[in-house]
Amino acid sequence: MLEIGFVVRDRSRYYSAIVSLGHQLRYARVDATTSVVTVNHKRDVGLSKLTEGALRDVDVARSAKIKIEQAAERVEKAIGGHVISLGVEELGGIPQYYIQSVIGLHLRASIMNPNSGELSSPQSIG
Repeated sequence: MLEIGFVVRDRSRYYSAIVSLGHQLRYARVDATTSVVTVNHKRDVGLSKLTEGALRDVDVARSAKIKIEQAAERVEKAIGGHVISLGVEELGGIPQYYIQSVIGLHLRASIMNPNSGELSSPQSIG
């Protein structure tokens, strides 16, 4: 998995995910109520069509010691909130997981090193 985010659109609530499979990116939706997965093959994209930056993000997610699912679990445990989006971003020239979480009524941004699992806030990036 390369990226996941919670979406509220009209009366629908779902997780939108981008998954790397072979030489393609696949887009899927997971209904937040029923857990039904819908794959949208019309949005499949070949890796050869990605920008250099997007290809770096794919490489980071594929080679990371800590997978996105594990990162979400660690953040939720550490801060006591719920992750609503998580993806690879280059912050301060370093590829990191950028994570948005909800704690009560507050939104919190965090970053995590995809190899060490070190968690910090975006303000600490130089």
